[in-house]
Amino acid sequence: MMQAVFDFCSKADPKNDKRFDQKARALLGNRNDHDRDDSQNDVEFKRGYQIMESLLDKVRKADAVKGCAEFL
Repeated sequence: MMQAVFDFCSKADPKNDKRFDQKARALLGNRNDHDRDDSQNDVEFKRGYQIMESLLDKVRKADAVKGCAEFL
């Protein structure tokens, strides 16, 4: 679910994309591409990601940018 939040924030505030990526790595672990790909193919990962994605899609752009800024 947290990966969905960081991906959402990267889209909502693209100028801070690298900072969101750094924050995600700090909180979720600095996994290599292979490990990341394996976890993203997991059924539970996909389910959690889709749930968060559907909820975040309802957030207004201005609110998203403001909320995401608080992560940084």
